[in-house]
Amino acid sequence: MPKHLPVALTLLIGTVGGGVFFWLGFPAAFLTGSALAITAAVVAGLPMALPGVLREPSFAILGLMIGSAVQPDTLSALASMPLAVVGLVSAVALATSASYLVLRRVARWDPVTALCGSIPGALQTTLIVAFDAGARMDRVVIAQALRLLILVTLVPLVFGGGDTPDASVVEVPDAALWRVAASIAIAIASAYVGGRVGVPSAPMVAPLMVAAFLSATDLFHVVIPAWLAAIAFVLLGASVAVRFTTVQAGEVWSMLGHGLLSFLAAAGSAIAVAGTVAALLGLPLGAVFLAYSPGGLDAMIALTFLLNYDVAFVAVLQVTRLIILSVAAPLLVARVARRSKAAGESEGAA
Repeated sequence: MPKHLPVALTLLIGTVGGGVFFWLGFPAAFLTGSALAITAAVVAGLPMALPGVLREPSFAILGLMIGSAVQPDTLSALASMPLAVVGLVSAVALATSASYLVLRRVARWDPVTALCGSIPGALQTTLIVAFDAGARMDRVVIAQALRLLILVTLVPLVFGGGDTPDASVVEVPDAALWRVAASIAIAIASAYVGGRVGVPSAPMVAPLMVAAFLSATDLFHVVIPAWLAAIAFVLLGASVAVRFTTVQAGEVWSMLGHGLLSFLAAAGSAIAVAGTVAALLGLPLGAVFLAYSPGGLDAMIALTFLLNYDVAFVAVLQVTRLIILSVAAPLLVARVARRSKAAGESEGAA
């Protein structure tokens, strides 16, 4: 098979899926349509791939576009951050515990695999520690990828109506082409610098931070054409779906069933905490749930933008969640792995 055929096929199927969903009037059409179409292609056995050379620039464009929607008056919810962070920690702990119990007691996964499949987000860190700890990687990937796919496709239907129009996503006249070029350059440069200095999820978060600063200070007006935004959302959907390509086919249906049960347990715990915090703070349930959502930082921030919630509030809490998990996950998995190994040795000695 030609080297680039899976990439070309992925782009084609993702674009068609996004276009069909847009034509049908689905919320967050290019993101959800791309993710579902490519997932269907993976299940059908078609070769799908999305290299980083396409994924990371698209994330940078999305980050810049989303950050440009952050205005000074959108920062008001940050005053309630202490209580929101308490809720975040509670949501992460409950979602992880609920999912772990399902995968351990119902699915009968080993302790390390069940834990790594239950950690809500921080996918790169989770996969690394799962591999090092000897977890079943196909099970971990399907639990994590299925959770994110469900969130990306269902959250817009539950909490939103359609793609939110924004001043920074426009049909650009020729006279403003220099501003588009400058916006793209800022996105790529800030993503590169953010990666070099260790910003979490730098391809999206670093441009988001830069754009938020530029927008709040009125130093530069970011302009992203509608067609470029659509391409970026298609690629984000593709990045969610191609994670299923590493899953072994033999147990796929049982793993999907167990992954769905673990998602329902985790999401139910998160939404219960989100509902309590939303009521206490007088904030929309959708915004708090997206901030606490057990899914990928990039996708959740993008959904926040599409559904017209407070980007700054959700972004700060999602980054906080990523930092907490990046520190806690390796320690927790290592502890569970040691206990599991010790229990196995005790059984062997007996």
